[in-house]
Amino acid sequence: MTTDLLQSAKLFETSVLLETASEGINKIADGLGLSENETEALDWTRDFLTQVDWDNSEKGAASASGYLAVPATEARPNFYESLEKLRSDFQGAGLSDDQAVTQFLIDLLQVPNGGVSGGSNQKQKIVLASRLMREFSLSLLGELSNNGLPLPFNFEVKGNGLI
Repeated sequence: MTTDLLQSAKLFETSVLLETASEGINKIADGLGLSENETEALDWTRDFLTQVDWDNSEKGAASASGYLAVPATEARPNFYESLEKLRSDFQGAGLSDDQAVTQFLIDLLQVPNGGVSGGSNQKQKIVLASRLMREFSLSLLGELSNNGLPLPFNFEVKGNGLI
């Protein structure tokens, strides 16, 4: 039970950091300054994404921390599920494959000012990056809630009632 509780806490922490990063990305899109928490969440998320996405792992691995390897491995299916949900939106913004999206995110998350260059649809891409981080965060929260399904109960019937 302690292992499940610790794993749930780590999953929740990851979800919160991704949500905070999403909020920070929205501020970048609006040209606003970031709080210290948002800056730290963006740094953490950049390192986390280099661990989650194997295709881009060599590009950021030197700065990424080893402690992220296990949570990133556990979150990888959720990340790709989130990418798939927004695939057509990213393609419409000119990011045609997973590697392009992930590299864009890693560049964007270079704090304090975001490492992306201007462009005609740059704000659209930044807003999509925020949506992806939010979708990823919500997907991880779904893991905590058993994806909305009722939890199994092991009741034993004795006599006239349940025990």
